[in-house]
Amino acid sequence: MVHIKLLQTAGFLAFFLLPFVAAQTSPDVTVENLLNMMTEARGGREKMDRLRNMYQFGSTIEGGLPGSFEEWSTARLQHRQIYERTGIDSTLTVNDGRRGWLRDWNGSVHALEGIDAQNEIADAYQNRYLLTGTSLAHTELVGVDKTGKFYILECFPQGGRTITYYIDKHTYLPTKSERLNDANVLTTYFSDWRDVEGIKFPFNIRRSTGGSAYDTVINIKSIVFNLSDLSGAFAAPQHQVYDTRFSVGSRSLHIPFKRNNNFILLQGSINGSAPLWFILDTGASITVVNKDRASELGLKLFGDLQIGTSGASTNLSIARDVTFSLRGAEVVHQRAGAISLSIFEAGLGLPMGGILGYDFISRFVISIDFDTRTIGLFEPSSYRYKGAGRAVSFTLEGGRPFVKANIKAFPRKAAIPGKFEVDSGDTKTLYLNAPFVKEHRLASASSATGEKGSTANYISSPSANGRVAAFILGPFVFKDVPAGFSLGDSGFVASADYAGLIGNAILDRYRVIIDYSRRRLVLEPSGCTDEPFVRQRSFGALIVAQGSALNNFLVARVTKESPADKAGLRNGDLITAVNSTSSFRLTLEQIQQYLSEEGRKLSLTIKRGGETLVIPITVTLN
Repeated sequence: MVHIKLLQTAGFLAFFLLPFVAAQTSPDVTVENLLNMMTEARGGREKMDRLRNMYQFGSTIEGGLPGSFEEWSTARLQHRQIYERTGIDSTLTVNDGRRGWLRDWNGSVHALEGIDAQNEIADAYQNRYLLTGTSLAHTELVGVDKTGKFYILECFPQGGRTITYYIDKHTYLPTKSERLNDANVLTTYFSDWRDVEGIKFPFNIRRSTGGSAYDTVINIKSIVFNLSDLSGAFAAPQHQVYDTRFSVGSRSLHIPFKRNNNFILLQGSINGSAPLWFILDTGASITVVNKDRASELGLKLFGDLQIGTSGASTNLSIARDVTFSLRGAEVVHQRAGAISLSIFEAGLGLPMGGILGYDFISRFVISIDFDTRTIGLFEPSSYRYKGAGRAVSFTLEGGRPFVKANIKAFPRKAAIPGKFEVDSGDTKTLYLNAPFVKEHRLASASSATGEKGSTANYISSPSANGRVAAFILGPFVFKDVPAGFSLGDSGFVASADYAGLIGNAILDRYRVIIDYSRRRLVLEPSGCTDEPFVRQRSFGALIVAQGSALNNFLVARVTKESPADKAGLRNGDLITAVNSTSSFRLTLEQIQQYLSEEGRKLSLTIKRGGETLVIPITVTLN
């Protein structure tokens, strides 16, 4: 559900284009002679041939937070970078020329896979050219931009992201580069070119995904060539994680959870607080706390950043020294994101503490029993699975698990392969990303419902509902599966990097074991595994909770021609009583339950403007 690129500063000097593979748009300019002119503009072949490795040091500013970086790179595609937000967090990326690793802001180390590896490979190839002027990647000359001022080059590193560069026609130096960053375009601007031992380098770099207020600005302080000793610099980083505690032994069993709107909701605390609720979300690449409750929790927040979400992006700050406690286990002294969770408090009617994402889930093997509504937490190194379930392997990309699967969209057509995120923070069965939907013509724009995502409503996105004939995940085959078809143009649902999401309405047919340490998802059949997927029916009214106690219940939306509409409910109605019981003695969950029980007779007391009305209802579902 929630995801952030914590490091958009990796390899920010790695942008120079690459091998001499001819691509031609005019008789006068070829890839080869343009790259030769770029090399001469930087200082010439003779000087560049002397470079074997390079060390860079600089300062950064991001979201009002000052920081620094150090970067080492060699002609052998080796790369090491330390990025620090001063006094807040530090991350380390390492590439030994064949494999890459990230040590994240909480000290956990994991191998770079999938898109993460592609980004690092692109940086490594580009750094090689920075040192040698040559590379193995394919490069094409696309043409000239619409202003006529820049040549456009595209670089295709093997196994890496495609990068587009804009080369100034007068200076033959890059002015910017562009590449995909999830559903956004990451643009890097280069300026303040200076000579270092006769070779030009940009000393000012600005990286942007659209909003200038959230750009990362880098100022280079020093560059040193040909260090004599880099032994050990490109070895896999060591874990610096000693942050998990159990009350007894190495596991905690039978922790109850609540199913509300098909979320997995766990009760716990932050730094010993009163009980709060947390969403268990494999789709969250970081763990976040509720920004709206930071003050009452005594959390100091840092920075004004952005985080990408399913439908848009929203404002993010950083909290330090946060301890998350569930029954029998805790993860201590964490760095966590902080975003507003008011949209979840309104929709669930519960005081929200946060979203438990990668930083929490990766510390355990987690079993989820939907029948008993309990989870178990196990210490990974001592855990041994002994059940009869079947395993599906996954990759971890951006802190989220991805599996390979196939969709048979129509009964008589071939199955379509794709990469799918396993998302316990998504309440649906399947949700397919907009590029995948468009490519395979699964829905039309005219069928879209729902609002475009915004900073406040960052999980909303236009989509259509339908079904697919089959979904095949390893040994598991699901037939006639309900699916959401994204028609949005922002957020992760607009990403072409993967096909879509697998949500709780599929996972809840099994006892699920999530093991990040072994990259393994185990599914054990339950009593409802083979049941058909029924069409969801509803009364047609969206009720949300308001007020500090979350006991004012607003009719936020009434679907046209729905039972709620026909019963007389209107947008903006305030429910003050149900069957003469005051709303102050009810919960949102109770009201939602009442309105989901077909045939139940209710008397709703509502305020509409200056009037108080009593509306008798016999619940029907469409």
